[in-house]
Amino acid sequence: MGMLGALVVVAGCGGGSDVKSSSPTVAKTGPSTTTASSPAPDPRSAAQFASDKAEAERVVLRLTDLPARAWTSKPDTTSDSPETDAALERLGECLKVDPSIVAGNAKGKATADSDDFEDEENHQVSNSVTVVSSRERATQQLAVFKKAEFSSCFEAYITTALKSKTSGGSSADVTYGALQVSPLNVPGLSTESVSYRVSVSVTGGGQTVDVRIDMVVALKGRTGLRMTFNGIGTPVPPDLETSLTNKIIDRAPAN
Repeated sequence: MGMLGALVVVAGCGGGSDVKSSSPTVAKTGPSTTTASSPAPDPRSAAQFASDKAEAERVVLRLTDLPARAWTSKPDTTSDSPETDAALERLGECLKVDPSIVAGNAKGKATADSDDFEDEENHQVSNSVTVVSSRERATQQLAVFKKAEFSSCFEAYITTALKSKTSGGSSADVTYGALQVSPLNVPGLSTESVSYRVSVSVTGGGQTVDVRIDMVVALKGRTGLRMTFNGIGTPVPPDLETSLTNKIIDRAPAN
């Protein structure tokens, strides 16, 4: 399922009086949603793989899934860095799993990533869908998210990534408050799932904002999905998190 996805990094605060332009941008820079649960080769044939990738692209979140208000979309242009890769290695060690579970990006996998969607209230939503070779592999990866130590390991990873992000350049004058990762209850989801919230205050460009990043990972059959909901100033409404996640779950195949 490759669901160890979407650890997030809060980056950059611009100037100016406009709330949207001066708010931090939240970018996905973390573990792939497409990594395998072991280094074993993928047993699927080329035709099976192509079919699964097409299925992921059919299921992934699209602009028409969003409520009928002002949402905009832009392609996801996130890329990894050597510093992020090193932090991912440490995350794997902290979770006591093979680093291949949390390292790498979506390259060569049956994965589809949505655009990044944003509304006028600085709420951001994105989604990644992956179809893996077996239900067993998907279940093993979901179990990693349910480890008792996941919150503390996740928190350490994000803290390391933030330090790397603000070590120079335009983000060097951005400061962060105490970062916290905690389990999150997203009610009413129609399949097995686990969710976490990242909370942090961000100061830069002459203002401080509270950022809450909700990550939902869910499993249906061989399909794993990751939803990321970024609330800048105010959290994304829980009912929107539930309804959008269930739309993706409902489109995913049962097997």
